[in-house]
Amino acid sequence: TSLQAILKLMMDQEDDPEWALRDDEEDDDMNDDGGDVGCHAIARLARAIRAKHFIGPALVAVRKWSTNPNWRCRSAAFLALSQLGEILPDDTEEHRKLVLYVLQFFKDPNPHVRYAA
Repeated sequence: TSLQAILKLMMDQEDDPEWALRDDEEDDDMNDDGGDVGCHAIARLARAIRAKHFIGPALVAVRKWSTNPNWRCRSAAFLALSQLGEILPDDTEEHRKLVLYVLQFFKDPNPHVRYAA
């Protein structure tokens, strides 16, 4: 599906051990990686399909990818979720569930996943 393709694109992240120590301004200069392109793509896809038809399948995919042992999959899931959060309906219970789910990943061993969460 197109959602799976976008998530795979979002996995395109460097495994640089110095990444977590870089300045945010340095990261702004590198906005052509798969994560950034994927974030824009998922937002455009959500608008094109309409949020109410897209959110359900997207959240299922995010939950599946967020439990993958590969850190790139987990990071892609949370990058996607950050975009989906902007189009979620104003259902505070659903938001609360998502926040509680994401909080678990603040303890992830990989800094990319913690940052994305």
